Amino acid sequence: LIRRNGENLLRLINQLLDLAKLESKTLKINYVQGDILSYTRYIAESLHSFANTQNVMLRVESEQTRIVMDYDPERFLQIIHNLLLNAIKFTPSGGRVTMQADLINHEKSPELQITVADTGVGISPDELPHIFNRFYQAQNLEKAKAGGTGIGLALTKELVGLLGGTISVKSTLGKGTTFEVH
Repeated sequence: LIRRNGENLLRLINQLLDLAKLESKTLKINYVQGDILSYTRYIAESLHSFANTQNVMLRVESEQTRIVMDYDPERFLQIIHNLLLNAIKFTPSGGRVTMQADLINHEKSPELQITVADTGVGISPDELPHIFNRFYQAQNLEKAKAGGTGIGLALTKELVGLLGGTISVKSTLGKGTTFEVH
């Protein structure tokens, strides 16, 4: 418990530092070429024990067996970890979180599409426009299994933008939320 809380505190501090670096335009991107699908599964695997303790089923699905591309492992980890962690926190016991990772045809070239969908509490329509704002916490936070700071989604959106991508969200109260990253 002490180790996990220490790791959570370190992750929060690093997120704050990354936000500051983003503001000052000093955050470096370090691309590598590799199988981003296996890396995505690795990230999800690191959250399986947390999902299991919350009695939430966590699955990773894809139509491809490999997706080789250039990506920044550290930034990609932050994006996927934040989306999955939030989905697990806001999904009640017995629910499920599904991450779908696929290449889709785009006008210029193939594009990675990651979808994180949960069967959680959902976000009200009036709160949806604000969830990517720094330090914003939705009113349904009391339904989460663990607290939040309002930093994760703000950082996620900025990192996705920095990498040249987009992020969108759809939600229905009582049915769940779906984040889509391109």
